[in-house]
Amino acid sequence: MTGITPSHAWPVEAVRARYPRSPYFSLALRLKIFSLAKAPILEVIGDHGTVLDVGCGFGFVSLSSAVARPSLSVIGGDPDPRRVRVATRAADGLANVSFVCADARSYEYPRCRAVVFFDVLHHLRIPDQDAVLRRVGEAIEPGGVLVVFEVDGDRRPGLRYWMSYLSDVVLYPLSVRCQFRSRADLAAATRRAGLALQEWVVPPGGFGAPIVYLFRKPQ
Repeated sequence: MTGITPSHAWPVEAVRARYPRSPYFSLALRLKIFSLAKAPILEVIGDHGTVLDVGCGFGFVSLSSAVARPSLSVIGGDPDPRRVRVATRAADGLANVSFVCADARSYEYPRCRAVVFFDVLHHLRIPDQDAVLRRVGEAIEPGGVLVVFEVDGDRRPGLRYWMSYLSDVVLYPLSVRCQFRSRADLAAATRRAGLALQEWVVPPGGFGAPIVYLFRKPQ
């Protein structure tokens, strides 16, 4: 399916300027921004209501969404307190974004219009993924959306799949190792959580083997 198209509205320079200058941040931010340019998140989360960025890391997606859509209320959550502190400092002066230190598996998800998982689900074991999706399905308002940016589990063992795998090992050496799922498997898991697969798109070109899913909660 290709009904959703990549975004060209991400405020790259405005967000980049909020973070420390260091080789690690430079690499992480470049990879994230490169992926963001291929992810149609802004087009589907809308411009009002609450958006949850689950597993937000240093807050790149949260801050980009908040800057690009000032009328949104964005909440980023991550279990790493150091990353949450960095994200909070980077968000200084922005009234429509906040960060909490929370584990996706135990977080009390507030009612929201949209939830974003950007390169996050595969860091959880499959049973934990299913449990988190059920909690998210309960939190999303009727008509709301879940956007999932993931590695396409159907594309292994190709070169781009292994590029994604190796980049994950480098950036997240201590996390659960790459629990990638096939399209059919992830669609079934979200369906059990009360969310319907509306469409998916494989972004053209670039690094790794990404796929972007859009799930919607029925009215």
